[in-house]
Amino acid sequence: ASDVAAGAADALGPLPRDVMFHHLFGYPVGLAHKPHWMDGAPFYIADSNHQPLQEGMAFLSWFIFFVCIEHLGAAELAVTNMVRSISSVVFLFVNAFASTASSLVSNLIGSGEADAVMPLCRRMTGLCFCFVVPLAVLLALFPSEALGLYSDNAAQVARGVPSMWVMLSSFVVCVPAFVYQFCVSGTGNTRMTLAIVLAAIVFYVGYTVWLTFGLRADVAVCWTTDHLYYFVTFVLSYLYMRGGRWRMRRI
Repeated sequence: ASDVAAGAADALGPLPRDVMFHHLFGYPVGLAHKPHWMDGAPFYIADSNHQPLQEGMAFLSWFIFFVCIEHLGAAELAVTNMVRSISSVVFLFVNAFASTASSLVSNLIGSGEADAVMPLCRRMTGLCFCFVVPLAVLLALFPSEALGLYSDNAAQVARGVPSMWVMLSSFVVCVPAFVYQFCVSGTGNTRMTLAIVLAAIVFYVGYTVWLTFGLRADVAVCWTTDHLYYFVTFVLSYLYMRGGRWRMRRI
């Protein structure tokens, strides 16, 4: 393969300054193009940067979830779209605190304060709950009003209430799951973060397919897939952080 690549490179000659390829783990892929914003981090996939692949797999799992829900019916898909939109609002706080935790973990390890990492993880989880819980409780108390922002169909809104309650309950696991997962990223072990995400996705997709195609469960029950995804993510992330092998890494 390397001989073929070398021969092709000799035949093509040097590329003009304004032409380049995307790179995947050090190898050029795709079509030659002018440089643009997707050629740099975090879109550059390398052995030390699995973030694009990780985010892409997460998006793919969501896509599979929506495809599976579509097979249950148009009404179920409409409910899922509404509930997912509200979920995204609450998740903004989770993502903000998790991203901050990741940066702080890197700073602590870099400054030689590894003993402060686990207390930081717990503190960031608690702070995140302080913002997420009031918002989740408010939405749980007024689900029809929240769903009504996305649809004026009373029957559709009423059908979406149980799914919304199930979705909101998942943040009990979501908050620590994402904080600890981002803390794993903060240790610099992106390979482990990718492995955790892939493991969670395997359980998530398998459970989704079983509920929708095997049991043809109610859409509210299908939303318990988030609970499983967050639970697997939290367990694996917590075990890695508590194991302490990240202390041997240098940032």
